[in-house]
Amino acid sequence: GAEQRDARRATDAARTLAEVFEILSAGALTAADVVEAAVAPDAPDGLAADLPRWREIAAVEKAAAEALSRRGLAPRAFLRKKAAETGCVDPDVEQIVLPALVNISLAARKFLAATKDRETTVLVHASPDEAELFDEWGRPRRECIAPTRPQDIESLPGAAEEAAAIARWFRSIPSTDALPALVACDSSAYPELEGAFRDVFPPEELALANPSLEPFKRSTLGRLYICARTLSRKGDYASLSAVLRSGDVARWLSEELGKEPCEIASAAAELDEVQNAFLPKTASGAAAAVKSAAACEEKAALEPEASGRHSPRCARLRLLAEMLDATCAAAKDPWRFLRRVFAGLELDGRNPAHRELAAAADAARRTREDCMRLPGAESGDALADAVFAAMLDKTAYVLEPEGRNLIQASGWMELQWTSEDEIVIAGMNEGCVPETVLGHAFVPDSLRKHLGLETNADRAARDSFILAEAAACRAPGAVKVFMHKTAADGTVLKPSRLLFAGVPAAELPRMALRLYAGAGETGRMPGRDFPPAWRLKPPFPPPPPRWRKTISPTRLDSYRECPFNFMLEETFGEHSGDKAQELDSLHFGRLCHAALESFAKSEVGRSADENEIRDFLRAEVDRLLPACDAEGPHAILRLQGQAAKTRLDGFARIQAAWRRDGWIVEHSEERFEARIRDRNGTRLRGIVDRIDRNEKTGELAIIDYKTWKTVKKGSLQLALYRTMLQASRKHPYGESAARNARAFWCLLSDDPSETKFAEDADSTPGMQTAREEEAAALLESLAYGIYWPPSRTSRWRDKFGQMVWRTPEEGLDPAWIADQQRRREAFDAMLAAREGGVRG
Repeated sequence: GAEQRDARRATDAARTLAEVFEILSAGALTAADVVEAAVAPDAPDGLAADLPRWREIAAVEKAAAEALSRRGLAPRAFLRKKAAETGCVDPDVEQIVLPALVNISLAARKFLAATKDRETTVLVHASPDEAELFDEWGRPRRECIAPTRPQDIESLPGAAEEAAAIARWFRSIPSTDALPALVACDSSAYPELEGAFRDVFPPEELALANPSLEPFKRSTLGRLYICARTLSRKGDYASLSAVLRSGDVARWLSEELGKEPCEIASAAAELDEVQNAFLPKTASGAAAAVKSAAACEEKAALEPEASGRHSPRCARLRLLAEMLDATCAAAKDPWRFLRRVFAGLELDGRNPAHRELAAAADAARRTREDCMRLPGAESGDALADAVFAAMLDKTAYVLEPEGRNLIQASGWMELQWTSEDEIVIAGMNEGCVPETVLGHAFVPDSLRKHLGLETNADRAARDSFILAEAAACRAPGAVKVFMHKTAADGTVLKPSRLLFAGVPAAELPRMALRLYAGAGETGRMPGRDFPPAWRLKPPFPPPPPRWRKTISPTRLDSYRECPFNFMLEETFGEHSGDKAQELDSLHFGRLCHAALESFAKSEVGRSADENEIRDFLRAEVDRLLPACDAEGPHAILRLQGQAAKTRLDGFARIQAAWRRDGWIVEHSEERFEARIRDRNGTRLRGIVDRIDRNEKTGELAIIDYKTWKTVKKGSLQLALYRTMLQASRKHPYGESAARNARAFWCLLSDDPSETKFAEDADSTPGMQTAREEEAAALLESLAYGIYWPPSRTSRWRDKFGQMVWRTPEEGLDPAWIADQQRRREAFDAMLAAREGGVRG
């Protein structure tokens, strides 16, 4: 419902802003400090351009601080900033010693700098000859070189294979020798490592201890809660299927319905048959399908040839219907559903699964108690429920393994503290080591550098020193490195670049070949053999040629970019990912476009005053931006509204100059229609954003707005607009002016200085014939119903990845692909015959 969507939007916005505040608090900074830095003389251009957005964030920060103050609380960032400005005031502290602190935060440096009359000593584990390598806080000034050997580096296809190789390595160590230290660069690899060690070591001999916090959402309880919550909100079949197949839910249903576990299992197995036959998308659709199948079985049992025999399958289907109804009804409140499912379970402390369940449940219960303090939480308020889900997403717990002989798996930052003579490093892939933070929408690396926060370069210098120090103080070959080539989703991973710095030049090619070769093949997961009913079955196009009545240049461009994606959009509709916390790119573009349409149709559309144009457009954005509550748009939408204003500020500048050059708006949102070449039965129909006329030269200009940074080459859109303009007799533009009309993209860049009118090179009179021929060929291909093969640059996976399994070849009906191939052959034969006729 609307209340749930608004609650999700509010919590998503709060999560995004909390992340920004947390990043700044590492430097004892607030958003107000960023605003102050943006107006400073030495502020970088990018930060100065983002000043309006940061003022909005600072206003949100101030409002949050005031709300917390009314409850007797204060934001962590404010307290950290105050502590950093005050320094240490404890009279019992006489000296501060910082051992091996190679990544001291800006907040800590401010705190120590503000501490008076106390000696601060920084200890670094390095040779005295290397003192110039470190700054006053013990941080490396540049990247170090670790003396690595190619024979000490192993690259495996995937994380599971890597974990198995590491476990076998430990298995090969004689029982009389000391075990090496195990360091896991990526905490997400712990489950694979734990499973691999359980496979090769009896529990009483050796067990792997995971010192990191386990995310609740990855526990059995957490996964069941997520599925149940999704089921309660969306009522989708996938969530229902996942919940029903849980062993704990099956045990609960056995008790709830008074059936034997074997009966529940047999009934649940019928769900696969129902899925294959009916392909339900919703939980209600699945229930209806099950009841329909049961009714068919009952009808068959009454037929004369059945001789009144009872149908065992009918009984299973009736029980399955009861199971679906009971599960859907109970899952309406996911938290109470979990309590009902596990109420009758007797925990056994010797069972690892039960220990995990108890630890995860305890962590979730504490989070629940915190959320129950929110106003309206007891009455099932949607906002309180959304806050609970958001906090549960960050909830974690510690699971202590049982056993006397344990090996502790350390994290990367603990490597410098390990005392063992040998070290085994797992998951040393680029992105983990050195740790890399990708571009952040609010706090990019360039801004972090300006503010003094830790950057990717700082982390690279830190991690290179940690590796170099670990290798330098041990015997050659004492540091063994493992990594894997592909992630679980098939993404190709790279070895850490730190491993190459210390390899002799003569050995680099051989090492690179060994680590990179076959990354795309060896890590590929085997294809899954899905039942034919699970493959996507697009409708077969009508027999060719079947001409469409009309199509827009924009849609024809989409067909040119990828026929397969075009077919999916036309068949299943535009992708509607629910980005509740922000406007997606399409709606953001529409917001800018709507403001510009109002401008072109207003009196201000004839103005050459930049300030007047800017003020009008800013007021239009405020009017058009969707309100999410009585107090106006939420923070993220306000920030995106500000981003739209920033783009339109750049437009105001170029529009004023454009008007001074003599251009004036002739028409806005003008509709045109034309036929391309006599052999085509499809008419082009489209709406041109603007047509301007130059008062000085009499020229016409076709203008199309785009929120792009650069012009996309090869687009047919503007060239076809020129064709439609030339063919139109709706307005007296003049034959010569229409024939020689120019075409411009109006690029509304996120950097106002880059906003410009860019003339389209593909829309010149000299290119017109070639573009029209290309459009005519595309229309003929479309008339033949050709949507295959997909373009290599197509982004169908982003839009329809949930519908098409892995690749189109694997996930589509083979008969449909075969039909497409026949259409392509017929089309090519038609073109060849035409070409032969022309030559003859």
